[in-house]
Amino acid sequence: MRVQWLISGFVALTGPCIIWASCGRSVDRRVAGEAAGQVIYVDEVDDLIQNSLYEYLFAIFDARSIATNELINSRLLEIEARTRGLTIDSLLSIETARIGKVETKSKYIRDNALHGGVIEEKSPFKVHQPDSEIGKKILDNSYRKFLKVRFIETLRAKYKTKVLLARPQPPAIGLDDVRIYARGNENSKTCITIVSDFDCSACRRAYPEFRKVFERYRDQVRFEAVNLSQNVTWAILLAECAGEQGNFWNAYEALYSENYHRTDRDSLIRILGLNRNECIACLESSRMNSKITTSMAQLHSCGIEVTPTVLIDRRTYYGPLESGAIGRFLDDLLLQKQND
Repeated sequence: MRVQWLISGFVALTGPCIIWASCGRSVDRRVAGEAAGQVIYVDEVDDLIQNSLYEYLFAIFDARSIATNELINSRLLEIEARTRGLTIDSLLSIETARIGKVETKSKYIRDNALHGGVIEEKSPFKVHQPDSEIGKKILDNSYRKFLKVRFIETLRAKYKTKVLLARPQPPAIGLDDVRIYARGNENSKTCITIVSDFDCSACRRAYPEFRKVFERYRDQVRFEAVNLSQNVTWAILLAECAGEQGNFWNAYEALYSENYHRTDRDSLIRILGLNRNECIACLESSRMNSKITTSMAQLHSCGIEVTPTVLIDRRTYYGPLESGAIGRFLDDLLLQKQND
């Protein structure tokens, strides 16, 4: 029902196709409505609701992914049971018992830190002791599911399973007039762009996750940083002026460190080893202020208003801002490019 609602809502909002306007997007001049003789075009509507549109698309994709994997698992169990002349229940009983000799319940409890308590799926906020009657029942059910998953993983490898659903493809965003700094594999055809603000609390919370992604993929992916704020802050100015001296990334790391708010400007200039006179002149320069303002205005014109925003291959990434989730997205993208 939820998937049907999402699809019907998505169709009602978008019509037969989505074509984006501005920032390198093609323009859809179909008429959506009229008011007092004024025409309202589809691209104007889409510009207002583009985030909602992609939330629907990704929700549909996630629902399809879950359903696809459930169907694959069911088919694999049927095939394996038929091949071995067993019922599915008998197959699962034999194989989970075999796996359970290695992946014992005590190991499962230890690996998942379940000594302190277990949680029932339908009551996720209540913890039960594993030696209580209900705790034992929850633990037994959880352990059986774990053994079944382990067996299905072996079947997926044996039968070379593939999930071929294509992720939704957000529109490409043009950043021609935006100030961008790059590191990692600068020749890579895959790039991740972090649009952030040193004074944004969400950016500071996300930064350690972004750092983990950089450390893991620095040899495979081009990493880009772009500054965005409501105003030209002194931190952004300092990073940009450090960039003028070829020292942007050291400034970037320093400004995201825990000590940033406890360090004054002169101390940061000294720590970063910048030419002080050149840096002060840059910080006080209307020219640099104007360049940053122009860059941020271009981001706003492309619909990038919030920080942090993550672009992958210049397309907005809508997944969790967590290193594991971003890593899985990059793994899929790199594999797809390799296969292509």
